[in-house]
Amino acid sequence: MAILDTGLRLALTIIILLSSATSLEDTDCEQTYYVEIGTKGLIPCLCNGSSLALIAWVNVNEGKTLLLRHDDVKRGDGYESGEYDIYPNGSLVINNVTASHESVYRVSTAISPLHDRFSKNICVHTTVKPAITIPVVKECSNTYGTTCVKSTTDSVEVNCFVKDSRPAVKLSWTIRTHGGDHILPSNYRNFTTDNVTYTSHVTATFSFGESSVLSLLVCRSNSVPLNLVEDENVILIEKEMHYTSVANPVRRYLKIHSPMNLSCTDLGLNVVIWKWSPERDAFETLYVSIYQKSNYTKVSNREFKLKDEGSLSLQNTLVEHEGLYACVYDNGVGGGIVLYDVIVMVDPTPVFPVIDGCNHQQYCVLEKQPQDVLTCSVLGIRPKVALEWRAFREETDIDFTRHQFKETQRGDVYDISLTVNFDFTQTTQNKVTVECRAVGENAELFSLSTKVDLLFPNVLPTEQGSHTSTITIIAVVVIMMMIIIAAAVVIIFRIRARKLKLKLNKPGDTENEGIPMMENTNGKAERFIEHLKAKYEILYDSVQPIPYIKDRMYCVDDVFVEGGIEYMTHIYKKEAQWDKLSSYQELVKEKCLKTKRQILEGEPGYGKSTLTLQLLYDWCKSLSKTSLRGGDVMIYLRLRQLGGVQSILNAIRQFILPMDSDIIEEDIKEILNQMKTVLVLLDGFDEYPDQESTETDIYHIMKKKMFQGFNVILTTRPSCVPKDFAPHSDRVRLTGFGEEARRKYVEKAVVGKCGEAVDRIMRKLEENPVLNDLCQVPLFFVTFAHMTYEDEHSLTFNSVTSFVRYMISCFHSHMKNKMKDENVTNFELENEHKILDKIAFEALSGKNQKIVWNREQLLNQLGHEFYHQYLRIGIFVEEEVLTIEDTSNAQNHIQYNTEVHFYHKIFCEWYAAHYVAEQLSGGNTDCIDEFLQTLDPFDLQYLYRFACGLNKTAGEKIIQYLQQKKESKKFAILCMLELEDKSDRFLNSVSDLVSTEVTYIKEKYSKLLQRSTIQILDVASKNQCVSRSLGHTTGFTSLKQKYRLRFADVIIISEAGPEMSIAVTFVHYQGSAAAGRRRSGPTSTLNYRPPQSA
Repeated sequence: MAILDTGLRLALTIIILLSSATSLEDTDCEQTYYVEIGTKGLIPCLCNGSSLALIAWVNVNEGKTLLLRHDDVKRGDGYESGEYDIYPNGSLVINNVTASHESVYRVSTAISPLHDRFSKNICVHTTVKPAITIPVVKECSNTYGTTCVKSTTDSVEVNCFVKDSRPAVKLSWTIRTHGGDHILPSNYRNFTTDNVTYTSHVTATFSFGESSVLSLLVCRSNSVPLNLVEDENVILIEKEMHYTSVANPVRRYLKIHSPMNLSCTDLGLNVVIWKWSPERDAFETLYVSIYQKSNYTKVSNREFKLKDEGSLSLQNTLVEHEGLYACVYDNGVGGGIVLYDVIVMVDPTPVFPVIDGCNHQQYCVLEKQPQDVLTCSVLGIRPKVALEWRAFREETDIDFTRHQFKETQRGDVYDISLTVNFDFTQTTQNKVTVECRAVGENAELFSLSTKVDLLFPNVLPTEQGSHTSTITIIAVVVIMMMIIIAAAVVIIFRIRARKLKLKLNKPGDTENEGIPMMENTNGKAERFIEHLKAKYEILYDSVQPIPYIKDRMYCVDDVFVEGGIEYMTHIYKKEAQWDKLSSYQELVKEKCLKTKRQILEGEPGYGKSTLTLQLLYDWCKSLSKTSLRGGDVMIYLRLRQLGGVQSILNAIRQFILPMDSDIIEEDIKEILNQMKTVLVLLDGFDEYPDQESTETDIYHIMKKKMFQGFNVILTTRPSCVPKDFAPHSDRVRLTGFGEEARRKYVEKAVVGKCGEAVDRIMRKLEENPVLNDLCQVPLFFVTFAHMTYEDEHSLTFNSVTSFVRYMISCFHSHMKNKMKDENVTNFELENEHKILDKIAFEALSGKNQKIVWNREQLLNQLGHEFYHQYLRIGIFVEEEVLTIEDTSNAQNHIQYNTEVHFYHKIFCEWYAAHYVAEQLSGGNTDCIDEFLQTLDPFDLQYLYRFACGLNKTAGEKIIQYLQQKKESKKFAILCMLELEDKSDRFLNSVSDLVSTEVTYIKEKYSKLLQRSTIQILDVASKNQCVSRSLGHTTGFTSLKQKYRLRFADVIIISEAGPEMSIAVTFVHYQGSAAAGRRRSGPTSTLNYRPPQSA
């Protein structure tokens, strides 16, 4: 009976629901939902379905019951056909949405069959998201980023559409101004071809006002559900015009390497376009900036920056940045154009006209005939100037004729000369002063002038001036007689006074009386040179290949081996062209010192300082083989010591001369000026604390404002080549140790001529490719060679970090063994160096790196035991320097102080890297940009590489940081290879690097970077970082195809033997690769053995 009652109740309920479902009396919707065609659609019930006994869903438009659920049992045609389903919470599921599902649905619910039902209507709309989700503007002449630009002379029709959307998108055009948007009369329509999707289209016609030059039109999409289409798209309409006809250019002269800042307007900005015409004809767009509320869009294709107020800036102006700059601006009401004509200035070298015969001096005396020739030149100037010869005094009667003007272009600068014939007809004078000066349009930019006294030895005064000459001769004779008489009287009186004093003295009195005599300047010069050589002998006789073996000092000549040396011949297509030097002795020859200023660059550890010590040795020994034979003086200064020392004369007195020397700064200046040839060696510009100062003598020397006739060689890392000096200096670079140089060093400094021992060391090197690459750096190879000779065990390293870690541990182990003999027990400070880590980091991260410390200050910071251990090991090096206090009685305040520095800057980077790794190994990466921004990766490459190798977490963060910056993306390869544990994050970084952009292996890269790039490709190959559909990597062709590998310049590829080893040889061509001549032989070879197929 109970079962029958329940069945009856259920039947009655179903009948009630069905009758209500077919009723169409109330179709107003309480809720609206959107479902996307082709997906599973959900229509929420918004009811507690689990507590309801009955739920029914009805399509009101069709008057059809879709499904119902009673006590968790689902039934109905919609459910049984699979078209619909119902979730436990009562929501209706459309398994595959189509356009037919757009309707009004009613959901009815009841707690039990005996309770009242509750119903509500829900409107459901179907949608289709268009393929292009932004309104499309047709009339684009150019596109900058996402900004469409159209140029027109007067009016233009603009069209905007959205294709294949559901529902249709309502579109309209507006004009955006600084005060807001204004409606532009538009024609809107939409249509459909399949009754499912719609194409919407809007058209408008726009015309410029009288004062407008730019207008921003906005195509807006209105009332779009679910953000199917973005709100708007813009088109920038630019009025075509000839800029030079509507605006007069403002001429701006900028010195090369100085900042450029061009302002636009003070009006409220809506749109700004900056354009540039390098040839002063066609303009190219630099920036398109659309200011919208507080944000603005910047689009640039060059290294310029746009400031918030619309001005254009450039940090480092080069000659290539010359040209016309146009700022086209508009605020939606009116606009205009600001035009600049930028001309880049390059000061000549030297900074005055050069007179033939004057040896690059700004004033000199020349012997000439009354009728002769004069030539004046200005070298390396931009823009061009005209030259003029004239008499310095207007009353001088001299004629200049046959003016021969010559102009030669050298790259971006000009050599200009003027040769004239002169006729000096006024024969009453045998000397006349003439001047060569710059004249014409650009003369006021430089103020160039050189004066010369012309002597005419064969010209004698004529009768015309005999009366005046006679009077002059008589006057001279009278004056001479008076001087002789006065001198005789003084001598007589002094002799009588001395005799009187001798009579008064007692017989044993030894008081020394006499006329003081001036010391011979030549005597001081000889002592000065002796002091120099004594100081230099200490330096070049104290070379330590392994710093912890202090009882094994070498003379530099016993260990010096030449690596690769190249000098820059010229610049071709903005790339420096280099040629090899046969010997380091050519550094001081004319070929490498044309400008008398040379920059010698080399990576860390490449032997720059060792090379300068060899030059010191050659000069001191006056060896016949050296080019310095006959050189008068060589000045050698380590720039890391010159922090706060502005005067080079003070530096020589303080760091070279002995404490008890009586030679003062004035003497040094006088001695140097008397010398015929002086070579100044300035070692370590990258370590110079005052490298940004323009007030020091070092700056003035390199700018040729001081010591113009001296030869100067400045050493530095490539990343720290001073931009102010480089364009006017000769460039030389060290390229490291090749195989021949390594073998020669082992024979010369390690094992002697023992061929078997040499081969054993070289074999160990070849057994480890990574170590073989590292040992192209002379510092690493020297350390490796000596350690390998002492240790018979085979050494294997996978990164520079592991090599340096081993090297540091050898330092400590050697000292531990030595201290055992001395019965010293507590010696466990190898891993406790956090204080030193922070000190090293702060020294390298400052604006001006200062890696020299006062001994007492460093000792107090580190502690006595720690400091002396690192000193004994050889990581620290002490050096005594003379300190002269700046007081009126300086001679009483002269004393020696002890300064401390690392054995090499790489060791400073090693300990600073520990601090970086520790800081970045935590979870907080929000401030990584701020933390690393003062650490230039190209100056401190080893710091970054060490930090990556010391800690995997820190390494991955650093690599991610480097890959975000275009200029350091390639450097990230070297850091990747320091991670010995190849994590998924590492492999993802490798995959991104090799698959998202072209991988270059350029000739200018070091061999280490070339090989590192190949190793990255090898890692990518072994770990299947790219889809297999691109092919295997057992041959070079597929490797090229898979990784989009390109080699710069011209390459020759050969596949040798079944092992598919590939030799890639770079070849230089003079001119273009197609039309040029091949220069003798390959310049570098890279061998790569691809991974073998499984």
